[in-house]
Amino acid sequence: MKRLVLIFLVFFTWGDISAQRNDIGLFLGVSKYKGELSNSFFTFHFIHPAFGAYYRDNFNKHWSFRIGATIGKVSGDDAYSKYDFEVNRNLSFSSSIQEIEGSFEFNFMPYELGNYNYLFTPFMYSGLSVFHFNPKAELRGQEIELQPLGTEGQGVYADRQPYSLYSAAFLFGGGFKINGDNIGFTIEMGVRRAYTDYLDDVSTTYPNPVALLATNGAEAEALSDRTLGSDPLLNEGKKRGNSKDPDWYMFTGVSAYIGIGNKFKYSCKPFNRHRISQ
Repeated sequence: MKRLVLIFLVFFTWGDISAQRNDIGLFLGVSKYKGELSNSFFTFHFIHPAFGAYYRDNFNKHWSFRIGATIGKVSGDDAYSKYDFEVNRNLSFSSSIQEIEGSFEFNFMPYELGNYNYLFTPFMYSGLSVFHFNPKAELRGQEIELQPLGTEGQGVYADRQPYSLYSAAFLFGGGFKINGDNIGFTIEMGVRRAYTDYLDDVSTTYPNPVALLATNGAEAEALSDRTLGSDPLLNEGKKRGNSKDPDWYMFTGVSAYIGIGNKFKYSCKPFNRHRISQ
């Protein structure tokens, strides 16, 4: 069924073979995270500013490819959870996100910047991103980087290796494009499924606190288990996170973009020739 839909979209847009002017744009919005320390995108907690820039190559009035870079922040805190287990777990984190993404866009209606025959269109997009993150938590008034500490026993157990601070994500989203006189605007929301479960430094089970203290130090032991009203020695092997559910993050906002370069019009007869229009 997915293959049939793709074939339909290709045939639907193939007749429009004029390559449009390319765009450069700036993005301003917010970032948010979903994972062990925040169960939903749709809350008012843990919203942070995000901004970015992108270049878009418009193949025709329906299809384009975008390359962009976005910077934001994500965070989470068990104190805001509605579940008793998570409140008692008492973990929190924050992390910056630096992302580079590439995605294909599809306009549901014909769209060309600067052409008032096409004033707006809903669109969707999908692609891949690579990003850098670095989870931190507060301890005695200081922000401490969590990955070097091995809070889940990385460096203590042979089967738990330190996770990378670089990862990839599958992204998808959508929104609206609005036309103007050589300037356009978008309203969009894009969700990323990260190929890591350590965006928040929480994924598996509690390690042995004595072994963690001896191997990774006092900060690792203190930030590994912050459970309220519980002896850390009794938590070894118990659930700390859910390794089967990767973390997610999202960028939502608006952008403004301008056209650059010339528009090329292609003709099919007798063969593909082109002329340049300003």
